[in-house]
Amino acid sequence: IPMAFGVFGFATFVICSLCAFLGAFIDSVLGSALQAKYKCSVCSKVTEKKTHCGALCEKTHGVSFISNDVVNLVSCVFASILAILIV
Repeated sequence: IPMAFGVFGFATFVICSLCAFLGAFIDSVLGSALQAKYKCSVCSKVTEKKTHCGALCEKTHGVSFISNDVVNLVSCVFASILAILIV
């Protein structure tokens, strides 16, 4: 919408779109490769939380301190810095 009102041009729109796509891609890669995943000892559900069903879960994958929040932060910072460097 800002492009329709002349706030910024098509090139800026493309750069922002590309950086957003790459940020989402990094989010997916980090989430699948490094994010900690746990298995509930009560119901066997795989979750991102350390507790489920009122019990502690067993870590099955990833790095303990890399939660979904960390993955989101890293991907947002990556996309933002990339956009700043390109523009």
